Amino acid sequence: MPVNNNIFGVNKTLQIAGSLILAASANRRLTMQVQNKPLIQGTPKTRILDIGGVTEEITIDSPILIGGAAAYDGRTLLNNRLNDYLGNPANATLPLLKSANISINQQQANVDLNLISDGDPANANVFLVTDLQIPELDPSSSGGPTRLARFYDFRVYLAGYYYFVTDARISVEVDSQNLYFLTPYNETVGNQFPTVGISAIKISGSGKAAALLQDPNSSDPYFQNPGDDYNAEAYLTTNNYPLTLQHSGLVDYVNTGPNDGSFAIQIYNGSAWVDLFSGTSIDLSYSVLSKSEFRVEPGLMTVDFAFNCWVK
Repeated sequence: MPVNNNIFGVNKTLQIAGSLILAASANRRLTMQVQNKPLIQGTPKTRILDIGGVTEEITIDSPILIGGAAAYDGRTLLNNRLNDYLGNPANATLPLLKSANISINQQQANVDLNLISDGDPANANVFLVTDLQIPELDPSSSGGPTRLARFYDFRVYLAGYYYFVTDARISVEVDSQNLYFLTPYNETVGNQFPTVGISAIKISGSGKAAALLQDPNSSDPYFQNPGDDYNAEAYLTTNNYPLTLQHSGLVDYVNTGPNDGSFAIQIYNGSAWVDLFSGTSIDLSYSVLSKSEFRVEPGLMTVDFAFNCWVK
């Protein structure tokens, strides 16, 4: 029988709002509120439907990449969506970012994105599967060969020092709302597609850092920890002030005050260390470290930490 590649779609490329993205998997779900309405009508045959609004959700599992095609990974899509909100919202396009979870550990570095749209078929560019090629995937392109990001491409900066971190997670949440109006435009009569709006962006995260029993060479800032022995690192302190405890009359965060020293999760882009949210105005250094949980096991001493960020 003849060979037909259209069913399998081997050459498929995902396109979100006109931009290509490299994804491990994606899902688009359209739902509409519909229910039968039985009335007093002299027959058991329900012949009236109550038709409500439309909801469109898009979920994408996309890796974080190093190399020429990094411009098409989940981190780039996340940052572009955030720039729509923080830069010029008037130029924002569907779909809107609802939430994103960045996960970095020894096995993987990926971004799970949840996007929403209005479900209007007129907005066909929101989610497309195409056969377009990405030139940057060519290993001889200007950005060089592309590979998956691994644990050795990241580092975490806490209170003035680079820590050994076994895993880190960042959560981005966007408060959104579907609104319906009695519209003044004649051409939209019968339109059940909502107006989608956003009202807040929230960023938080957590991770696990290794603790040291004693300080190595104090001249090496990549390994030195302030204070005495492991207690300093176990409680994430700097200048003898615990980062996870507030002081009377003070707002303690990791960028200023008694806890002087920034906080950052950085990625090596092939030529330099840059912040994970580089290209946006988001600055994780304006964060409160809200948790420090010390754990001792036969093989390793660790500190679980958590933070909440002011969106700057």
